[in-house]
Amino acid sequence: MEQLTQSERRLLANLRAYAQFRQGFFTQVAIGELGVNGPQRFGSSTQLQSFSGFGGIGGYLGLIQQAQQIANSEATLRLQRRTEKRLQALYDNDLTDIVNLDQFKQRVKSTTASLLQQQNGYELALDNYKTQIMGLPPELPITVDESLLKGFQLVPVEANEIIDSLNQLQERIGWLSQVVELQAQLSSLEASAAELPGFSSEQLKDFIDRQARLIALLSDGLTPPDASGPIDSLDEQQVFEQIDQLTQWENNLRQITQRLRPPGDTSTSGEVNQGESGEAEKEIESNGRSLGSEDLEALRAAFNFCDHLAEVAFSSVDARQRLTEIIARAQAQIAPVESMQQLAETELHRLEELSVERERGMDREQVLEFREVLSSVRKRLDDLNTGENSIASGLTDLEEIQKQAASQSVEISLSDLSGWVQNFSQVTERLSFIPARVRLELITVPEVELTNARAFEIALENRLDFMNGRAALVDRWRAIEIAANELESNLSITGNLDLGTAKNNMLDFRGGTGNLQLGVEFDAPLARLLERNGYRETLIDFQRARRQFIQSRDSLQKGLRALLRNLQLRREQLEIQRGAVAIALRRSEQQQLQLMAPPARIGVGQGSTINSNQAFNLGISQESLLRSNNDLLAAWLNHYAARLRLYRELGIMELDAEGRWIENPLKLESDRDSQSDDTDPSQGFSNMQGTDQERSATGARTREATFEVQQEYSPKIRSAARPEVLEIQVR
Repeated sequence: MEQLTQSERRLLANLRAYAQFRQGFFTQVAIGELGVNGPQRFGSSTQLQSFSGFGGIGGYLGLIQQAQQIANSEATLRLQRRTEKRLQALYDNDLTDIVNLDQFKQRVKSTTASLLQQQNGYELALDNYKTQIMGLPPELPITVDESLLKGFQLVPVEANEIIDSLNQLQERIGWLSQVVELQAQLSSLEASAAELPGFSSEQLKDFIDRQARLIALLSDGLTPPDASGPIDSLDEQQVFEQIDQLTQWENNLRQITQRLRPPGDTSTSGEVNQGESGEAEKEIESNGRSLGSEDLEALRAAFNFCDHLAEVAFSSVDARQRLTEIIARAQAQIAPVESMQQLAETELHRLEELSVERERGMDREQVLEFREVLSSVRKRLDDLNTGENSIASGLTDLEEIQKQAASQSVEISLSDLSGWVQNFSQVTERLSFIPARVRLELITVPEVELTNARAFEIALENRLDFMNGRAALVDRWRAIEIAANELESNLSITGNLDLGTAKNNMLDFRGGTGNLQLGVEFDAPLARLLERNGYRETLIDFQRARRQFIQSRDSLQKGLRALLRNLQLRREQLEIQRGAVAIALRRSEQQQLQLMAPPARIGVGQGSTINSNQAFNLGISQESLLRSNNDLLAAWLNHYAARLRLYRELGIMELDAEGRWIENPLKLESDRDSQSDDTDPSQGFSNMQGTDQERSATGARTREATFEVQQEYSPKIRSAARPEVLEIQVR
């Protein structure tokens, strides 16, 4: 009968263990931590597993954390490359030095290398997740759902696309400006070359055709005959070198023309001073009117100027038509910016609706700071909508440029359009940081108002493994009772009757041949050595199990206290990192706007330049923004993982049929929430804290241990039974 009872109790314990294992399996998939014991073949134990107080982020949350960190690094690298192009343009125009440019380029290389390392680490983590947690082969392709971290995409993706389009538009304006400049230079070259002796019209026509090809190359992208479409970009450094070389050749031709002028002719070009004219006259007097070797080399270089473009056919360029196309492209940028403005308005309106709920868990100082942030963001958005440098003013200015383009020169229109693109890019940069600031305030975590004593009470009421632990402790007590029965005295009355037959007749029973025996057997406890040793062993097992159970309770309480402290810590860290990200956003915005602003003049006649520390400040601000975003992400995910552990440790994690967590808020009774943290967690075990004493061989000394055990008792297996409190006395 005892074996049947134990089999029933083991089955019930394993049912509970399996139910708890499902909770642990979910946390293993989610955060890479099982945290519970599964079903056991020989029943449950009183040594139970609880949270140790230390836990990181693994599993699914670890994967999406790495994916979001990669996305943050990619955004930073995209911003750095955009900034690098701007610094390169400033360097090409002598507005900054090579130190600033190289310093920032080095940061771009470092970010690129770090991104490659992150991507490689993510692939390894994904393979480990498939093989170690999901039980899948590593080559099986899977897609990780990253929607949980959608709110951490602070800067809208649309903003990057708009800014990139504006940068491309600025480059196209620059190319067209170079085309117009080259056309003017070509006219000057034609006038200068016509004065050279022996310069045939065929050579001049060939030379002009080659220059026209270069102009077409710079105008609207490369279009080789074999290509299916235009090449979007040209090597700018190569183009600028060709332009500089063309300018140098123009100067050479003008010098040649000056040398061929008759003595006394003072109609020199602007690039040749009077000293050079005198030297030219001396050279003409000594060498006659023949060209020198240097002049021939200059002409040969001019004629070979576009030899590497000979196989490519280009058409002439209509600069005004290209200007019209660029204005149309500029007008196309208005709608995406207005769409992003609507997005910012929607995000801000959502935050204003949630402001009452956000302020509910704040103190007075935090409420004032939060309201100041709302007011500041609203003011900035209104200024971008209707202010002096706003989207509306940008649209008006562009319409004015379009009206004046027909009546003024292409050069002036391009200059106005370039200034408009620069101003509108600043508006877009400022606008992109408004949704980022609003989304930053929308990242929140639920507050867990739970005292240590109440958490411990909830865990003891709901933890299935502690139910099994209490049942296992009762089993140890039942073993004592069974062993104690073997120590009782045994009095037996015996009888024996032997009746024989007479002679050889098997049916002839006679009384004289019979024998009757009666006896009494008494087995005293003093002679039960094996049973007494077995009884001692059950007592020792019970004391060991009791201590293990007390230690398990203490470990549970320690883990719960650590979890509640971690939740509070992660919540405070989230607020700290929110402020750090806000500062990093403001720094990055200011640095970008300073880079896009016109350089300040450093002195009379000394030109303009940017701050010598501009590249360093840009790199620091962008890296600070990346680091702050990653720290904010880590704080939020750590809080989420801590809440998962808390629900598991309290035993209140609810799962659906597919094993997914049904996240319900903690509903606590107000009268229990006010309990003091000083409540003795071992109140029900107060009589078990005494020191064990040795029993004598005769069993003369006794010890009583009284404790409360909450047990689901039922002669039949059932999922919900009435809990009873048993008081067990051991002698």
